[in-house]
Amino acid sequence: MRSAIEILAEAIGYPERVPEGALSFTFRVDDVPIPARVSGGCLLLRWDFPEAAPPETLAAYAAGRILREEAVVAWDPAMERAFLWQKAPKGADGRALAETFRRFLW
Repeated sequence: MRSAIEILAEAIGYPERVPEGALSFTFRVDDVPIPARVSGGCLLLRWDFPEAAPPETLAAYAAGRILREEAVVAWDPAMERAFLWQKAPKGADGRALAETFRRFLW
């Protein structure tokens, strides 16, 4: 059975090969890494804020994302950096995964 990461890669026409059964993979969009992993049957997407992002910028992202989408602003204590994450619905098909990915990147 193909993983959600493989299905997403195919749905968006990702040019690099995703290993069969991959449970984690880093997509690169305009040279920006977008780590993806499967957890509990859901696909989780992540985008790291720039290291020196001021708190005002983080607050603006948090409010905008919460009002418009399901992405969440969080803090990674190990990396000492804020990031956005969003999960795609469990069992989503390629079209739904591609739409989630598109909205997350926007």
